[in-house]
Amino acid sequence: MQNVLASLLLSDTAIKNIVGNNVDWDVSTQGATGPRIIMFVISEPRVYRMKGEVKHYMTRVQFDCRANTALARRQLADALDAFLSGYKGTYQGYRFDGCFKDNHRTRFDMDGGTRWFQAQIDYRIFWAPA
Repeated sequence: MQNVLASLLLSDTAIKNIVGNNVDWDVSTQGATGPRIIMFVISEPRVYRMKGEVKHYMTRVQFDCRANTALARRQLADALDAFLSGYKGTYQGYRFDGCFKDNHRTRFDMDGGTRWFQAQIDYRIFWAPA
């Protein structure tokens, strides 16, 4: 699922119009300054039964929506929520059974001379191989 989550987000026109292709795992592309989403896996527990691993998963992902202004951050966070909240469907070999918002926090940060306004949004993503 992690291999396709970025492209799933970029399949949404509103998100793509804001971030271009700037959706990454764990670290932002060096030198990039525009709005972006950086994703982090918070947890991904496994469930086992007597016959082995259950092939239905719940991954908790933190989406850092970063922008240079508070308004742009809000617009990006709203676009993410509009697309991902309650999302169900099959995409590139994975069945998404539901994406549910868990938490939302905001913060401000400086990186050298660059100001970052961030919305850190946690989602529980229920999925299985299709």
